[in-house]
Amino acid sequence: MASGATERETKENDSRRCARREPPPRRASREKGRFVNQFVIEALTSASGLGTHLCVFDGLHTTIVNHTQPDKKINSVVVLDTSPAHCTSTGKAALAFQDEAVIERLIRHGLRKLTVHTIADPAALRAELAEVRRLTVELAESLELQTATEDILRLITDNPGNAAPVREAALARAMQITRSTGGMIARVEDGWIHVEADAGPSPQSWAGTKMPMAGLWNDITGSEVLRIADYQAYLRSIGPRGEASLEFARSLDLRGWMIAPVRRDREHSLEIELPFLQVVLPGGFQLVPLMLVDQSQALVSALAKVLTTYLLGLPPEEKTLLVASSDLSHFFTEKQAKQLDGRVLRALETMDGEALLRLNASGQGQACGAAPIAVVLQTCQNLDANQLIIADYRTSADVTHDPDSVVGYASAVITKTV
Repeated sequence: MASGATERETKENDSRRCARREPPPRRASREKGRFVNQFVIEALTSASGLGTHLCVFDGLHTTIVNHTQPDKKINSVVVLDTSPAHCTSTGKAALAFQDEAVIERLIRHGLRKLTVHTIADPAALRAELAEVRRLTVELAESLELQTATEDILRLITDNPGNAAPVREAALARAMQITRSTGGMIARVEDGWIHVEADAGPSPQSWAGTKMPMAGLWNDITGSEVLRIADYQAYLRSIGPRGEASLEFARSLDLRGWMIAPVRRDREHSLEIELPFLQVVLPGGFQLVPLMLVDQSQALVSALAKVLTTYLLGLPPEEKTLLVASSDLSHFFTEKQAKQLDGRVLRALETMDGEALLRLNASGQGQACGAAPIAVVLQTCQNLDANQLIIADYRTSADVTHDPDSVVGYASAVITKTV
């Protein structure tokens, strides 16, 4: 008995010493970490239907530490395989979202070519990383929208005949997707807006209210779809003959569209045009500066119609110059910018304002002033103009000599052929 007790105590003491030499908590922590990362990448694969790689990035290289494939497909990825970050798709995905200093350091270290497909040119690598970022954002937005749609459809199924929770969920999701602090769901009927749901920092709720379209738009959002700048702000720049015809603004009949003065505005496209106008019109001119907040075809058509009516009513001796100001694509590589801007220029050459708005809305082309351009196009067509000539096209790289991030610019003239 004594011998047995001594042997048991010895084994227990050995176990304690073993436990002290190799602490279980650390091993348990490693196992927990392995379980968590396996769970995360399997969840990502299940949600996306795509292979998922978990990697470690040290600033120059990436090491894959885990991976999964949908449907347990065979994968050639080697776990713990280390490669230069610019040489693999996983590495470029990690590199694309690093600070510029990290990317620059990797480029300075040298873009070693491992295969015929390795990008070894710094400009080409930057363009590839920009494309990775763009596609990643598009995928994230698409998945977010898909999830929001599924949630709302589930609510519709679970609440037959009760639209209130569906509206509230749709509004909450819309605010989440657009990163907004407020919003509303409303229906338009016979020139009135009926607010069905609203949310935001204001304690006042507009749900259940009915107001005229123009009044509600201005009172709730504090925004307008069309603004007219105070001409007094421009008199010092354009001289005593620079008085704007405010009668024109008062005469606009846009069937409920809200028109208001520009207040605390950071936009400077109007000011940018002034030096050019002073050069080409040295004898002086009157100015009617308009800014479009709304970018819809509905406003374009309405404004073009009233502009046409107004211009046709002027005496023959009065000459009017219509100017639309806009940049084109922003912060793409020069190659990408020329592709985007080329589509915009083709829409301009065919004088197709609706196509221009579609390009802008879809991201296939960019022009921050697409609606003003479309207004001028449609107005000129109403006045029998039938030709647009692209006078010049450049990018900022023509001046900065930096093709990695450019802004596009073009000038065009609308004429009437005999």
